[in-house]
Amino acid sequence: MTTQAGNGPVLFRSSVERKSLFYILAAAAVVGPAVVIGFAVPYVWGQSRQTAYILMAAATVDFLATWFVALIIRWIDVTFDGRRVRIGSRVFKASVAVEDILAAEVVRPAGPGSGSQQPVSREYIKLTTRTGVYNAPCVNAEALVELLRAHGGTPT
Repeated sequence: MTTQAGNGPVLFRSSVERKSLFYILAAAAVVGPAVVIGFAVPYVWGQSRQTAYILMAAATVDFLATWFVALIIRWIDVTFDGRRVRIGSRVFKASVAVEDILAAEVVRPAGPGSGSQQPVSREYIKLTTRTGVYNAPCVNAEALVELLRAHGGTPT
């Protein structure tokens, strides 16, 4: 079992790929700079080469930054160590103490393919706290709800 910064062993771990968000960001990383380099740079080139170079540099930085963000938030993780539930991507994570959770439930979107034929990645965990609601895609969310009930006495 793995540990994180002074916490106990991780009792539950789920990692789900957010393909649609990744593909949207990856497309934006390519299309935005392509438009700038394909249309804006040739238009400005005759007037001011210095401005054209600045546009090319900005398009390159935009490409790298958007691609970096797309890679960072591609996977969403849900972990539980007995005291805290951590939800998020590598850098961007929210941490919720078990005693702050008012309700925990499994959410399965209704619609075509619902029931046993529905893919597991369409399952979500919904954690309700005093400060807000956290929704995250989660594989085997029912197991997490049971662990939360066992460790914190979560009512639902």
